[in-house]
Amino acid sequence: EFKKTFLTSFHQTMYLVIPMSVILLVLRVPVVRIVFGAKQFPWEATLDTAMVLGIFSLSIFSQSAVLLVTRAFYALKDTSTPVKVSIFTLFLGFVLSLTFVKSLGLGIWSLAFSYALVSFLDLALMLKILDRRVGGFSHDDLTKPFMKIAFSAVLMGIFLYIPMNMLDAFVFDTTRVIPLIMLTIVASLVGSAVYLFLTKMFKVKEIQLFYKLVTKFDFRRNVAESVVNNETPGSSL
Repeated sequence: EFKKTFLTSFHQTMYLVIPMSVILLVLRVPVVRIVFGAKQFPWEATLDTAMVLGIFSLSIFSQSAVLLVTRAFYALKDTSTPVKVSIFTLFLGFVLSLTFVKSLGLGIWSLAFSYALVSFLDLALMLKILDRRVGGFSHDDLTKPFMKIAFSAVLMGIFLYIPMNMLDAFVFDTTRVIPLIMLTIVASLVGSAVYLFLTKMFKVKEIQLFYKLVTKFDFRRNVAESVVNNETPGSSL
């Protein structure tokens, strides 16, 4: 029961977080220009910041998963394992950052890269230890849904990149903030629609989570049901 609950929570989290990471990766330049200003922020600084943001976006899923795995250890009355793993990965991240910047002379992006590597390692170690603690997860139950979600998100990123560049080149004047915001919104909606279609085509069961969220916030349906429930027999003509 514990393994089933954990896997359900894990895949639901990945279903929401991974496409968000890909969207942020593809739209990293427009996002940076919106936040820091389309005209005020130098183009070279925009590219450098976008590179850092893109690297960070790749590790969003691992950071989210680490929080979930940590809570799984807490549920097993084990608070020491997450702390030990975090201390080890924190030290490793410090060493990698010094190596990249001081020894190899890499740019500021290397700090984000070391952070991403450490977050991946943190997740891998925590999952490995948790796997042993609970008697082993089924390979198909753990990785197959994750691979479907990741593959759908990658395809979404490809389909998202094409319309984004077309809108940037022919539709929106991205030297201004408002068109940049519109570009980001339209491209995100297109990517989300493609992702939903792909996950439905690949029969990813976590898509039911999306349907539940839509149903929950379907205000028109709720109002209609309220009217029907409050209608009396004598009120009809």
